[in-house]
Amino acid sequence: MPGEAVQAFEGALKINPQMVHVYNRLGIAYRKQGKFKEAIEQYKRALRIAPNDENLYYNLGRALLEAAMREDALKAFRDALKINPQFSEAKEILATL
Repeated sequence: MPGEAVQAFEGALKINPQMVHVYNRLGIAYRKQGKFKEAIEQYKRALRIAPNDENLYYNLGRALLEAAMREDALKAFRDALKINPQFSEAKEILATL
């Protein structure tokens, strides 16, 4: 039900555009639909509000990777690790790339 999720999340952001977790969830919903450009845009919006959130960088990296933007994805995963050097998922995905 990613389509319904997108509508709900967009509605929530109209009420409060500072909800970082909603941008993140919206990015995930777009990514599940294969709408990588839209997903990337949502993660970047969230990062403007919370620039030190390693999970946002990780999710951005996943969207970039799925959009065949490998170099940008690598940077996003490395940024996640700069914030949290113990972020195992980011370490694992970098090891496979």
